[in-house]
Amino acid sequence: MQYREFEVTLPDKTAKLGILGETHIYTPKESNCAGEIVSQFDSIAIEGSDRFTRVRLALLPFMPAVIALAHGSNRTSRTAKDIAEDQKKKIVRLEPNMGESFSNKQLLALTAIGLMTIPFTPLIYAYSKYRGEDAIKSLSISEKKSSEPSYLERFVKFAIESNIAERDRKMAERTRELVLTGAGNVLHVSGQAHTDGVIANLLASQDANFQLHKRATSVIDPACEFTPRLSHPVPAVIA
Repeated sequence: MQYREFEVTLPDKTAKLGILGETHIYTPKESNCAGEIVSQFDSIAIEGSDRFTRVRLALLPFMPAVIALAHGSNRTSRTAKDIAEDQKKKIVRLEPNMGESFSNKQLLALTAIGLMTIPFTPLIYAYSKYRGEDAIKSLSISEKKSSEPSYLERFVKFAIESNIAERDRKMAERTRELVLTGAGNVLHVSGQAHTDGVIANLLASQDANFQLHKRATSVIDPACEFTPRLSHPVPAVIA
């Protein structure tokens, strides 16, 4: 979980913009941190779509592994989305047409990888029980670059990361639009792999009507915040 906060200068007022990078499955401590953050915002802008898109269909094979990881590592607590619903916040999905961001080849690759994880579900559960809450930091795609990545590494990178820049740009545009159109203080919530890209796009979009100023924050317990050595800890199956 990562959290960054900005003050946004608009033509006639200022607003608060929070960027919460999540792992999609939460520990109790992360859930408490998310609750403290969500309570400070009027609108919650969340990655993904409420529709049952072809992306969700492609991600369904990951469910057994995600459930094993969540229960084995004690990551079954309420997410930012759950908390926002409980607090009656305005929730806006950032990718209503999410399927358009994924090519057919990428969706087939995601499905294939998900199917490959199914036989390893018992091992994922056992490893998660052994590692506890830290298991998520070591059950994902390494960001460490090797001189010659294997075919499997290239395949996984294509499936998960080939459109990440495009998605970051679109989610940043939608978040900016929400702030500009009077949504109040806005909290952007997306997978932690998107955090840097979304912030970079928001900074690049600044103009006379939209100026960002980073704020020092103390609303999140440092114990909740880590920068994983892994790019995509969990597919957004449950987002």
